[in-house]
This record gives sequence, C-alpha cells and structure tokens, in this order.
Amino acid sequence: ALNNIKIMVTEKKYSGRFAIVANAYAQNAPSADWAAVKELMTSTQVVNIAAAIRSLSPQDADYEEKKSKMKKQLPCITVHACGFTDGKRSNATAIDNGLACIDIDHLTADEGRALLTALTPEVCNEHGIIYVARSISTYGIWMLAERGHGERVTATQIRLQHVLNQLVNGIGAKVDTAVKDMARLRYITPWDYTHFANEAALTVGNEQLQAYAASLPTQVAQGQ
Repeated sequence: ALNNIKIMVTEKKYSGRFAIVANAYAQNAPSADWAAVKELMTSTQVVNIAAAIRSLSPQDADYEEKKSKMKKQLPCITVHACGFTDGKRSNATAIDNGLACIDIDHLTADEGRALLTALTPEVCNEHGIIYVARSISTYGIWMLAERGHGERVTATQIRLQHVLNQLVNGIGAKVDTAVKDMARLRYITPWDYTHFANEAALTVGNEQLQAYAASLPTQVAQGQ
C-alpha cells in the first residue's frame, strides 16, 4: 500500500493517513491516525448529528437547508492528505496520502442496497478499496481507495466508475467527479454506517510513513 504514497520529507511527524478538522469552516488540520478518526465516528457529537439528519424528511421544502446546517457542525477528515506542511488546510501545502475518495450521490434505496451487496470484501480487496460507508444523509455511499501506480485522484475515480458500472449497471454515472482537490474534506460519519473497512490499510502510521518518506525525494504532492 505504501508504494503509491507521495509525502514531503520533513522533520514534522505525520501520525496517520488523514488530517482532522473541527468542522467545514476550520483551517487547522492536524495529522491524525485511524484510531482518532474511529473515535470521532463513535462520538456522541457525530452520532447525535447523524440521528438528527436522519429524522429530517427529504420531502420538506427546507430539507437541504436544514441538512446543510447540521452537516457543517460535523468534524471532517481530509481524504487525500495526511497533513499539511504548515498545519493549515490548503491544496498548496497538502501532503498526499495515496488515496482517492469516491463519492456516490443521490442513490435510491434499491441502488444503495444493490451496490453494498456487490461490494464484498473480495471485490473491495481486488480493486484497492479500503473503506466503504453510507453518507451522512444515508442517501449516498463514499469510499476510499488506494491509487494505482502513477494514478492521480481523477484517474482512480474514473477507473472505479467502470468497476461500479460492472457491479450495478449505470451506478458509475452517480460518482461525483468534483471530489479531487488535495485538501478535500469528508464529513465524518458514524461507525455504524461503515460497510467495509480494511483497518490495516487505514492504520498506516507514523513509522511506516516516515520510513517510506526517507526513500523519496523532497516534494510537495501535486495531485489531482
């Protein structure tokens, strides 16, 4: 998994594959390991906000407005960066974590069930998918995948669009291809929303990142 990670060689320690921000408006983005992310997934804050969003009716005229306000109270992770050279979230200072986020929006109940049924551990492992979960609204699915050798985020998303279409005909068209910038945030969802997690890949940590970094030329990841 480490052979695709491009990170900047500095004396700063990066503790995991992600950075955490307090909410969608925050700029401070400290690096965090998977244990910290998972702790937030089980936190009262995340569980309660998710329950409040589930209680909303999509048929209400103000559904999107209410949902948006609630989501912005959630902590977030950076899905393509394990940290930032100055600790502040921006594309220019992002340190690439070797992953691509695939965000599948506006699924019907039948589409969601069909896709999760098709995304078996064997399929996920075959295609480098290391995490699958329902979105915070439960009407979408988000995934994290290892990028192939030399792949940029967009290339991985396109590759997995084809895979998803093979699993459930037409579902690849619902992949949000705007999710490609290096500082991209993802709202943290409750652990109960998780469908599949390769925790060994998610738990790539400080020592492994630093050892791999030592073999790379100094560089800020370019990414998209």
